[in-house]
Amino acid sequence: MPTRTLFALAAALALSGSSVAALAASSTSSSMASSSSMTAAKPNAAEVKFVTDVLMGDNAEIMVGELAMSKGSSQAAKDFGQTLVNDHRQNRETLMPIATKLGVKVSATAVTTADKAEYTKLRGLSGAAFDKELGTAMVKGHKMMIAMFTPEAKKTDDVGAFAKASLPVLNKHLQLAQALAGGAASTTTTTKTNSSSAASSSSAM
Repeated sequence: MPTRTLFALAAALALSGSSVAALAASSTSSSMASSSSMTAAKPNAAEVKFVTDVLMGDNAEIMVGELAMSKGSSQAAKDFGQTLVNDHRQNRETLMPIATKLGVKVSATAVTTADKAEYTKLRGLSGAAFDKELGTAMVKGHKMMIAMFTPEAKKTDDVGAFAKASLPVLNKHLQLAQALAGGAASTTTTTKTNSSSAASSSSAM
């Protein structure tokens, strides 16, 4: 075989080897990029937990609000119940697109064991005792929620924007709950005082 032909064949083989190597490198790079993309797209565990907890909290607040609307002994308790229902339904609707994006699924009836126990307790009360427990439970619950939302509100993603927008509403609910708890306690004290006075007057007679 002529020397020129041998050189040409060697060059062709070298070019072919380079092309295969380049293709393999390109394929490897694409696989790594795809793998990195999948890793980056994986939902943040902390955000998933936060969104799950918030949705379950919304469910509980809606349930309690509906109960207050029917069992509240004062107009303040009934109005507070209506506010809870309206605001937490809106809150849930706002959060659902973010939840879907994160792959979070929470049914509209899912609540924590603690919230279910509180609901059962409230359902067994009536009159001023119901209003007082409603206010006390909602003060505790909203303080916990505000503490949970505050650090999230400092973030710049969708979850952070949601948390930041929700905080004013949660603070409003806390103030209403505090007023209800204080008013119910005052009413209970007044009722007991009047009962004691009436009993004292009857004894004197």
